[in-house]
Amino acid sequence: MSMLTNFIIADLEEVDAICESSSPTQEWRGVELRNFVPAKIATLDSMLTGEFFGDTLSQYESLYSASDDGPWIVALSQPLIEKLALLDEEAVEQVGEELAASEEFEREEWPVDEVQAALAEIASLASITIAQEKALFVWMMPDR
Repeated sequence: MSMLTNFIIADLEEVDAICESSSPTQEWRGVELRNFVPAKIATLDSMLTGEFFGDTLSQYESLYSASDDGPWIVALSQPLIEKLALLDEEAVEQVGEELAASEEFEREEWPVDEVQAALAEIASLASITIAQEKALFVWMMPDR
């Protein structure tokens, strides 16, 4: 099943409103990245922070959900946001290659250039998140 995912910059108090939105990227600053699910986020997190995958995956359980059928909201960890914000163009290319070779991305045959482009977008949002002292959320909904 395909998953709609939106990375959204917002205040912590806005999590309910984000979850109730049918199109968060039209209401908040963000980007839509299809199928960037918690296992992929945890893979990225463990790669950048050095934490174990299992430990990072447990951080990305649903923070809020409208119903059992979604949408669901998770918040990126502050250490991940900080690491993402530090990535320059060369680092995005290198980390993107490593990420594309990971089990989570390889299983779905994500092309390296698409992983790198997605990572560049998320890194840019992370920089803005820090500058604005906000949170970076991921809104997820099954694509029906």
